[in-house]
Amino acid sequence: MALGDLSPELPLMDYMEHVIGFILNIAKCGFGQCKLWKQIKGHNTALDAWLWQLRDAIEEAEDSLDELEYYKLKEGFREREEQDEP
Repeated sequence: MALGDLSPELPLMDYMEHVIGFILNIAKCGFGQCKLWKQIKGHNTALDAWLWQLRDAIEEAEDSLDELEYYKLKEGFREREEQDEP
């Protein structure tokens, strides 16, 4: 593949990088508090729906990580109790 064959794809890749960065910035700052979210909300119903699905997926992932941390701490506590038993 010649270098010239890639040139049409590069602008799309650059564009997608910016889109992904934009979406991640919205997710990082918190959907409700983010100025970007407030600016785009309501302008495109398909994008709104997709961003809400992303928000829900991020919250579910955070809940899963919290649950894993809880079970890890619980297991560590249980192991300490077993070691302390005479």
